[in-house]
Amino acid sequence: MKIFLIKLNIKCSTIIFLLVFTILSSFSIYAFSVTENNLEIMDYFTKKIIFSEKIVPGDIFSTLYIHSVEKTPVKEIFMIDDQYRIILLETHVSSSGAGLPSQIFGGEKFILKDGKFIINNINRVLTFIPLKIGENSHNTFFFKEVILDLSSMIGDGIVYIRTANSK
Repeated sequence: MKIFLIKLNIKCSTIIFLLVFTILSSFSIYAFSVTENNLEIMDYFTKKIIFSEKIVPGDIFSTLYIHSVEKTPVKEIFMIDDQYRIILLETHVSSSGAGLPSQIFGGEKFILKDGKFIINNINRVLTFIPLKIGENSHNTFFFKEVILDLSSMIGDGIVYIRTANSK
């Protein structure tokens, strides 16, 4: 009887050990694999991150700048999709001159609203957005309650807007 209890004790200890080990292993794998997805703006030349904010699918952000040739505002609206990619949704322009969009492709729609041309339903996937910043371009970035005057922050330069994983 005594031998039977010792064997039973060893089996119970082994089972408890394996159970605790499995639970702790699962937790550590989860804890170390959870990543956060961020929207970042990086100065191209210095590689410095000048903006980083947590994102979730469905988040919307936009850029606004003065076009270098037409001297009219250009607004672009983007969304984060469920794979954390940047999707260009629509572009707003005041004219259709040199360097500005004037044609539509695929399922895009061209709308005239409040004196502005809007191309929507673009749904173009972008790995990142290279954005030329100019002191006179009044480059502005909008995300949730954040408004960044990139022209004041950077001067003349280039930034990349991208998504990135972090822990």
